[in-house]
Amino acid sequence: MFYDADQQVVAHVAAEQLRRNLAILGVAADVHANYGLALLSVWTYLVVWTDGRCFRWWAGSTSTRGRKVYAFCPVDDTATAARRVARRYVELRTSDDIRS
Repeated sequence: MFYDADQQVVAHVAAEQLRRNLAILGVAADVHANYGLALLSVWTYLVVWTDGRCFRWWAGSTSTRGRKVYAFCPVDDTATAARRVARRYVELRTSDDIRS
């Protein structure tokens, strides 16, 4: 990975690496980056964002207080992040197909 002086991966570089790993798994995503953050738009209710330290996305559940629970993965493990995001993608696609 590419690190800056603070040992933080540049957000858009990390997002692009995750996008490539998702593509290998058959999941398309668009990268949008600005202001030190990068977003990967994957599917409805599945947006992965990174600040260059970790990836975050809604895990699909809520806490007892009704707040969304987010999944996290460090940017230096994009292969694992891609597998986890791809699993969430399949969950969402399957639930969309059931609703249709």
